Amino acid sequence: MDYSSTEALAWLAGIMDGEGCILFSQNAARGQRQLKVQIKNTSIFMIDKISIIYAYMKFKFHYVTEDDGYNKPAIKIVVGGLDDVETLLRAILPHLTTKFYEARTVLNYIEWRNTLPKHGRSSDFRGQVKFMQDALGAELTRLKNSRMVLDRLDLKPSTALALATNREE
Repeated sequence: MDYSSTEALAWLAGIMDGEGCILFSQNAARGQRQLKVQIKNTSIFMIDKISIIYAYMKFKFHYVTEDDGYNKPAIKIVVGGLDDVETLLRAILPHLTTKFYEARTVLNYIEWRNTLPKHGRSSDFRGQVKFMQDALGAELTRLKNSRMVLDRLDLKPSTALALATNREE
């Protein structure tokens, strides 16, 4: 199997839609925020296939195991870092459904972030970066908390119904 094929990326996007999460979390050790994409599942076979795709795409990733003693143990596979998160989200964006707007929002943030000069980012633009990070965090929370899928679609229910009922027999 070609792990960069449309089929592999569409499969990964489907898994991301159902089992994944796009996070903007605080890194306690560094005191900085960090973008992460993670997928959590109890199937070692699924995590293994995701690992192969990630390795083929040359992403840096790591695993986190969860076992609370009550639920089936799970494994998270986590990709971090702006470059890897950007490459991953760009590759699967055309195939995403439920995480589409979250991914697009993160990609817009990364595009903005990449417009800043690399030298002096931490001091000269600290206020702008913090403001944009706060805005990104708030928008991701808003998108995750959307109560209805239709709130996140560009189509209205009547449009979808018209498409379904007007097809040729």
